[in-house]
Amino acid sequence: MRALRLALVPILSLGLAGACTGGGGGDQLRITEIEVTGETDFGSLEVEVHLFDALDHTFLGCAGQDHGLEAVDLSDTTYAVSAYFRAPDFDRELDSFDLAGRTIEIQVVEDDDGACPVPPGASDDVIGITAGLDFYAGQTVAFDDVTRLRIAIE
Repeated sequence: MRALRLALVPILSLGLAGACTGGGGGDQLRITEIEVTGETDFGSLEVEVHLFDALDHTFLGCAGQDHGLEAVDLSDTTYAVSAYFRAPDFDRELDSFDLAGRTIEIQVVEDDDGACPVPPGASDDVIGITAGLDFYAGQTVAFDDVTRLRIAIE
């Protein structure tokens, strides 16, 4: 099973507080660093990061060009960003409570199909899918052609 376990309980118990603008009343989730490799497109890349429930494959949300990833244009370049995840069915940000207790799968794609908050489409190029990583929010991880990805709780 390709899954990423997002362990929020230890992070939340540290008392890391932030503004609560998401739907679940928890702290904000932010992509703070990202780098991909081996990906080209006709011009600049359009990188998106999608979140799924790894057990039932429910699409939870994504971050894309309109959510803080517009600067991610080239492979083999580390980008410091402040990108947020948007829920697919509401005009709001995902927060830590939206993901609490779930095993999360992350899919990073080069978008050629519908833009976020739409799930990846058939013509999107998969850059990486998490594969059984134990992950604590704030830790930098790498998988497939995603050489750096850091998701923080603020």
